[in-house]
Amino acid sequence: MQDLEININIPEGWGVHDTGGEDIESFQEVPELTPEEERVEKWLPWKDSPFQVSNMGRVRRIHDDGSVKMRKPRSDDRGKYRMNATWIRNGVPHREEFFIHQAVMALFGPEKPAGDHIVVCHKKPTGVDGKPNNRLSNLYWCDRSRNVEDAWNDGLMESGAKWKQNGGEM
Repeated sequence: MQDLEININIPEGWGVHDTGGEDIESFQEVPELTPEEERVEKWLPWKDSPFQVSNMGRVRRIHDDGSVKMRKPRSDDRGKYRMNATWIRNGVPHREEFFIHQAVMALFGPEKPAGDHIVVCHKKPTGVDGKPNNRLSNLYWCDRSRNVEDAWNDGLMESGAKWKQNGGEM
């Protein structure tokens, strides 16, 4: 097998360390589940990658030797959890960064309704631990304007749209 040279730009604030083969790619912890939640947790493969996503909003990687490693999500500047996924398929390096709530809904949720600007929304913006709750039971489809309105009402936006600041008038 030939050696591949892969150049990756490391985001500011991230470090590159020899972790002894352990997968550590972010600052967030893997969401903990109750024993009951673990019993109902289901896993499906994410696209053609070695990653799997669960209906409870967790991500794991299945390595070539069959070992399984839970992956830690990365929180972006808006509090949404993303997953950095890198893998090699047929000698070609692949990289994808996806939102976990979108992956959960794509794999486990109802079909995306027809219409413009349809997005995945959260019923409650955070879980008991104050972190985003990406469980399927907390997700639903809505349009972008409803999503922004919900974010405003839930206090997730520091300043709202002009119509909201002006009492509903433009």
